[in-house]
Amino acid sequence: MDEKLWKINYSEIPKFPCPRCNDGRLRIKKDEQFLTYEPNWVTDELDEASLRGEMSVGKFAGLLRCEETECDEAVAICGEYSVSHEQVFRNRYDEFDVESKWVYTISRLSPMPRIVKIPDGLSEECVEQIQGACELFFVDLGACANKLRVATEKLLDHLQVPNQRSLADRINDFEKKQPGHKPIFDALRHVGNVGSHEGKSDFEYVIDCFSLMEFALEELVEKRSAKIAATAGKIVASKGKPTP
Repeated sequence: MDEKLWKINYSEIPKFPCPRCNDGRLRIKKDEQFLTYEPNWVTDELDEASLRGEMSVGKFAGLLRCEETECDEAVAICGEYSVSHEQVFRNRYDEFDVESKWVYTISRLSPMPRIVKIPDGLSEECVEQIQGACELFFVDLGACANKLRVATEKLLDHLQVPNQRSLADRINDFEKKQPGHKPIFDALRHVGNVGSHEGKSDFEYVIDCFSLMEFALEELVEKRSAKIAATAGKIVASKGKPTP
């Protein structure tokens, strides 16, 4: 997971991962496929404040397309923007450049890229909830956090932890079976509870929870550490000499 890729505001539209092939990156291929619109009421207010030409706020919408030619998936993007224009003088002869500072706040990406890597073999129910959390990331952080909590339940289902008890109890049950993961599951549970009960969640905590979920998937489904340990053990056992 690239945590720096997921923000509230952007100075430019980043190259998100393609939701279809997961290998390519999304970008604006043609300027005409990305539009900004300043409503008349904004223009009037800027005129009254003598700020027209110095700044603008409004809506943006467009298409991002996958850089991989064989894929070429199209993703719709929309949201709000603001921009300020500032004169930067180059020399004492009053020659200047105009620097524009853009701020984009994304409301929607459709289809939504995956924020975390999902390993092969994960149950469809868990994948569905993780994808649902991704879909809600730019829309509603509280609902997004709640989806991650449900994904935690589904991950415990995948790990064959009986589900007749509360999530807290199931986490404790799994800790007895496979120690070391309780803090991760508890963090996902707590942030999900706040999202459910208060209808909102802290942005940084939600990002952290996506990172925690990805780590849990790597360790418990993909078994990354176990595979690395097995590889290291194999090399040590052979003393660095491949078996003929």
